[in-house]
Amino acid sequence: MSETYKEISADLADFVSKMTQSIAQAQQMLDLGSIEMLKTLADETTKVPQITNIIEEIKDSDGKVIDTTSSTKTTFNEMSLLNLGIRPTFYQFSKT
Repeated sequence: MSETYKEISADLADFVSKMTQSIAQAQQMLDLGSIEMLKTLADETTKVPQITNIIEEIKDSDGKVIDTTSSTKTTFNEMSLLNLGIRPTFYQFSKT
């Protein structure tokens, strides 16, 4: 084996090693960013209205329905953005 071939082989092995380490570090940074976003979405809350339509039957003395009335009741619930279905994207290098 010539010295030039050994040097090229060593450089190529070093290049591949550094490239795979860089890809792993980049993937880790992407994952950490997504995890931080996940935490933010879990902590951030908003008030969500819950609207209930109430229908009551008005009955006569025989129990026969003679009319109905309706009313609306609105309450507000605190929910996290994560509970509302907002999700961060977890990217990945799939073909490297």
